[in-house]
Amino acid sequence: MPPPIVLAASHKMFNGLQQSYRLPATATGFELFLPPQAVQGYRVPALYWLTDDEHQDFVRTGGAQRFAAQWGMALVTLAGKQAENLNTLHPLLQQTFPIAEECSIAGIGNGGDTALQLALSEHADYAAVSVFSPKGAAACMEYLPAARKLPILIDHGSEEQPDYPLWSPQNLTQTARSLGFQVLLKTRQGYSNNGFLHTSFIDTHIEFHADALGL
Repeated sequence: MPPPIVLAASHKMFNGLQQSYRLPATATGFELFLPPQAVQGYRVPALYWLTDDEHQDFVRTGGAQRFAAQWGMALVTLAGKQAENLNTLHPLLQQTFPIAEECSIAGIGNGGDTALQLALSEHADYAAVSVFSPKGAAACMEYLPAARKLPILIDHGSEEQPDYPLWSPQNLTQTARSLGFQVLLKTRQGYSNNGFLHTSFIDTHIEFHADALGL
């Protein structure tokens, strides 16, 4: 029987480890950054980051590891379409690595929509949720009335407008606030919704989750 997690690559980064893993049972994989604290054996909380494209791009160019290393946070990056694996992946990571039970979730584009839906779903226990450039905000609003009131950060560039007003970050923010959610909306003037936006402001997201996780 194959092992549940198979190491495919490992590189030292910011005195931590950036690693690629395969999950033979599901024919998928994920990227894991272990900060220096975890490498030394201390348990750290995890931030799950869902992407809407090849997550290697975010891992290599997003710059999140620098700030995760500073705060002592593990980063688990995977495609948003793999989100159904999270219910089993988190306990597996806790058993395999020095990762604590506490976790948070974030995402980009369609991966951000999935992150919002997971964070707002029934029985979810994420400390906070943050998203860059959500695409389908309308689909997330149906989860709001029954959801636990966790902190939300919505980040987007001013140069790309949504196709439909109901999908706008402003509309989602207004609806969530009216229901008692603490929502931080960041509209980045002059930025488009792309990797340059993400790299420029990834530190805001890591610090937001660090605060929610009590780091």
